[in-house]
Amino acid sequence: MDESVDRRLTVFFGRPATELESDGWERRELREHEGLWRQGEEADSLAWIESGAVRVEVDGILQARVGAGELIGEASAFVPHERRSADVVADAPTRLWTLRRARLSHLRANNVGFYDMILQAAITTLARRIGEHDHERLSRPADTKRPRQHTPTLWTRVRRSFERPDDPPPVAEALAALPNASLQRALGGVLGADLAAIAEPRWLKTGHTLCTAGEPALSMYIVARGALEVVLPDQAEGVEVTRVGPGALLGTAALLHESTRTASLVAAEPTWVYELARDRVEGLSAGARRILAESLLAVMREQLVVAHKR
Repeated sequence: MDESVDRRLTVFFGRPATELESDGWERRELREHEGLWRQGEEADSLAWIESGAVRVEVDGILQARVGAGELIGEASAFVPHERRSADVVADAPTRLWTLRRARLSHLRANNVGFYDMILQAAITTLARRIGEHDHERLSRPADTKRPRQHTPTLWTRVRRSFERPDDPPPVAEALAALPNASLQRALGGVLGADLAAIAEPRWLKTGHTLCTAGEPALSMYIVARGALEVVLPDQAEGVEVTRVGPGALLGTAALLHESTRTASLVAAEPTWVYELARDRVEGLSAGARRILAESLLAVMREQLVVAHKR
């Protein structure tokens, strides 16, 4: 977690217990090996660990160990109608504070500063876990990876040289292709005009690189037309993790905290994307930024759930 966020959360939870309880926080103590949440049950709360540690397991496989000063379950608590994606079990005697979704909604309405702090902590934590999973994926044996295709033939290079852009599609077309109705309502409906005003169209020829792993992440991309390969760095060739098309949101964490690119994005065919730069997003109203952050948190949570299944 970002140290400044961590310090602010610690200061907040350093208040007298009676004050936390009046805000709706509930204190719990777990014995070693005692379960906090079960995979598949309704996700209706988040927790802040005061002392001790918990294990996060998906289908019995350890995915992470979360210790004192960190949030757990925050992503699911922000996204309605979700189920727990993992078992959470005490790895040692553990003391923590839980907050139910209804009380989280109360914070959003009545203590938006702390609500935004928790939201930022959730995003930072998710981005770190996605990065850790990508690193773990690269450490797997070579036969579990999918290498990128070899260097294109001369004919392919000649054909690509004749590719020319048509007119960029409207931002609304990209937003209409978002993967679910809630994102379409939030980004295409509530924030549609705001995003259209700051989004920059970019066109790529087949094989051209949009961004490179390791460079500063200063923007997010929405695929409007075409397709991109998501490539993790692995020696000279790289590993193609997946291929995405219209409506895909890429680099989501870049809008919300400072980071570096964890993967390269390469055009698999002539492709239009819209770029949302962090400095332009920061010019939006606080309410618009909050809605955007909540929407992107849901996207990042889904990315991590999918990653755990690979």
